[in-house]
Amino acid sequence: MRASSILALAALLAGTANAEPPTADSVLEHVRQTYAGLKSYRFQMAKERRMLAPDSETIFHTKLLFAGDNSGRFRLEPRGSSGSPLIISSGENIWNYNEFLKQFINSVSDPPLDKAFSLVADGVPLLPYGPGVDSALLSADDVVTVAGKPHACYVVETAFAKGPPEQGTRSARFWIDKDSYLILKRVLQVHMDHAGPSRSFSDTTTEVLVTSFEVDQPLSADLFTFDPPPGAQQVEKFDYSRSRATAAFAKPNDLVGKPGADFSLRALDDRDVTLSSLRGKVVLLDFWATWCGPCRAEIPTIEKLSRKEKDVAVLGIDVAEDRDVVEKFVRDQKLTYPILLSAQSRVTEDYSANAYPSVVILDKNGVIRSYKRGYDKDVEKDLRSDLDEARHASTVAHAHVTWKREPEYTAEARAAGIGGLVVLSLTVSQQGAPSDIKVVRGMGHGLDEKAVEAVQRWKFEPALREGRPFAEQTQVEVAFSLTGSHGAGSAPRTAEEAFRNGARLLQAQQTEAGLAMFAAAIALKPDWAAPYFARARALYGQKKYGDAIPDFDEAIRREPDRPLWYDERGLAYSYSGQHARAIEDYTRAIELTPHPSGNVLNNRGWAYLETGQPDKAVADLTRAIQSSPDYLKAYENRAKAYAQLQDWPHAIADYTAAIELGPSRWQYDKRAEARRASGDAQGADEDSKKAAELFGSAK
Repeated sequence: MRASSILALAALLAGTANAEPPTADSVLEHVRQTYAGLKSYRFQMAKERRMLAPDSETIFHTKLLFAGDNSGRFRLEPRGSSGSPLIISSGENIWNYNEFLKQFINSVSDPPLDKAFSLVADGVPLLPYGPGVDSALLSADDVVTVAGKPHACYVVETAFAKGPPEQGTRSARFWIDKDSYLILKRVLQVHMDHAGPSRSFSDTTTEVLVTSFEVDQPLSADLFTFDPPPGAQQVEKFDYSRSRATAAFAKPNDLVGKPGADFSLRALDDRDVTLSSLRGKVVLLDFWATWCGPCRAEIPTIEKLSRKEKDVAVLGIDVAEDRDVVEKFVRDQKLTYPILLSAQSRVTEDYSANAYPSVVILDKNGVIRSYKRGYDKDVEKDLRSDLDEARHASTVAHAHVTWKREPEYTAEARAAGIGGLVVLSLTVSQQGAPSDIKVVRGMGHGLDEKAVEAVQRWKFEPALREGRPFAEQTQVEVAFSLTGSHGAGSAPRTAEEAFRNGARLLQAQQTEAGLAMFAAAIALKPDWAAPYFARARALYGQKKYGDAIPDFDEAIRREPDRPLWYDERGLAYSYSGQHARAIEDYTRAIELTPHPSGNVLNNRGWAYLETGQPDKAVADLTRAIQSSPDYLKAYENRAKAYAQLQDWPHAIADYTAAIELGPSRWQYDKRAEARRASGDAQGADEDSKKAAELFGSAK
C-alpha cells in the first residue's frame, strides 16, 4: 500500500494541532481535508448487522467493496448478500442494481456518494458530519487492527437530531486513524420502542470494519462500468410488488433423489388430488400455463404418455391461472389427464417450478427421480427413459420418523449428569403407528421409561413395498444430552436460556441447531408452550407443514387463547391442502380477537375460495380490505371470488384496485378476461395491449 500523500497531509495537519489537545472539531476538520485530498481509494470492508429483541437475536454478515476517485467515479458492491444494492457511478451516470428484484435504475445524479454508501451499508453514515448530525464528542482512544496491523484511532461519537418515532433513536461512532485520518470503523446504533401492551423494543447495531485499503493507486476502469446481468430489467423505480415472483428457488438438481413435497390440489373435475395417495405408482408432474408457448408444444407429448403409460399417474399442474381459462384450453386441446390448479398453494415453490414447462418424475415411493425444464424435440424419448428408470428404482422404502417428541429427563438422571442414547426396537404398523416397543440398550435412572413414553408420541412414515405399506420392525435411538453441544456454546442451564439460544441460531440460519435448542427447552420445561410454537414456526419455514402441525397442537393445548397461533396453524393446514381444517383455525383466531387483522381475514377468505364458497370469501375479504385498505392480495382474492360468482363489474373493480397498488401481468390478464366475459371486448383488448407494453409479450 502507498499512502505517502495521506501521511504527509496528516503530518502537516498534526503539526498545527500539537499545541493543544485534539477536540472533536479539530479531528473532524482533519478528516474533511484528508478525504478531499484523496486521488483514489479502495476499501475492502466487513459489515455485521445485529438485531436484538427481547426473545431473539439476528445477525447478518456481508462483505463490501468501496472504491472511487476524485473524478466522481465510485463503486459500492455488497458481496455475499442480495439484500443491499450494487451502486456504480461512472462520473456521468449512476446505476443502482437490485439483485433480488433483477431490476436496475440508470440516472445522472442520484444517489450521491454519501447516500449511496448509507444505502449499501444499511444506514451507516459515510462521514461523521453532515445533515442530521446533532453533536459530536471525542471519546476514549482505541486500536483497530487492519490486515494484521494495529492502528491507533481517535473515536468520535455522534448523535442525530430526533426524527419521527418510526426512525427510532440513532447514534454513531467512528474510529479514525491517528496517522492517516482515514475512517477504519463505523458503528451505527438504532433503538426502537414499539407501541402496544407488551411495550416491546429492538436494538440494531451495524458495524462496518475496514479489512484492507489502498489509496492513491491506479484503479481499473472496469470498476466503474455496469453490464446488466441476463434477465435484468431497467426501471424508473424499483417495483417491490413483484419481489415474490423473483424469490429464490432451490435448484432442480438439488431436489433429485429427495422425497417430493406432499400436496393436495383441486382438479378441474372438483376432485382433491393428494400426492401421497398415489404411492405405489410412478408419478409425472407437468408444471405449465396456457400462455406458455413451449408448454403448449409439449402438451401433446404429455397427453400421449398419459394414454400409453397406464402404470403412470400423469398430472398437469397449471400455474396460477383462473379456472375458466384453463377449462377452455383443456376443452380445446381435448386433454384427458387430470389438470390441477395450483392457486395460492406452495407447490410451485416446493418444486422450484419458476420456469415452464417443468416436468418432475417421482418413483413409486414418492422420491424425485428426474427433473427437466424447457422443451426440445427429443422430449418424448427422454421422458420415456426417465419413466423407465423410475419404475426400476428400489421398491422398498423403510419406515422412518417424520416427527419426534423430545424425551423428558428424570431428576435422578439430571442430578447424576447422565447422558447418552437409549436404543429401542419397535414395530411400525401399516398406518405408521409404533407398537411393541422394547429397550435394546438402556441407561437406567428412569430414562428408559422416558424414552418409551416419547417414542409412543412419535410419528412415522410406514414402510412401503411396491408402493404398498407394510408393518416393519426397526430400531430407533433416543438421545439424552446435558452437553448442549448444538452450536450455541455450553449447555443451557434453563429453558429460557435454551429458547433464546434457539432463536439466535435460527436467525443465523443454523436451523438444525436451533431446532435442537428448542428441543432442549422443551426437555427442561415440558409444559412451556413457547418453544413448541417456536419449533413449529421453524418447521413451517422449512415447508415441513406436516411436521409443524403437531408442535402447533402442543403449543395450543398449553395456551389455547392465542389467536396468532391458530392463524399460523391454519396456514400450515392451508399449505398442506387441508383448507377445511384451516377454516376452523382461522375462525377460532377471529373469535379470539376483538378487531381481527386483515391477514387472518384474508387467510380465511382464501380458504373459503379454495373450498368453493365464494360468497363467504367475499365477506371475509371485504372485511380484510376495510381493515387494511392497501391490502393487495385481498383485492386479488376478492376479484377471484367475484369472478367465480360471475359478478364481473365487482371483479373488474377489484382487479383495477390491485393494479393501482402494484401492477402485474396477471392482474391485467385477469381484468381482460373479466371485461371480455362482461361483453367489453374493447376494454379487454386495451388491457392485453397494456400488459404487453408494461411486461412484454407473454411467453
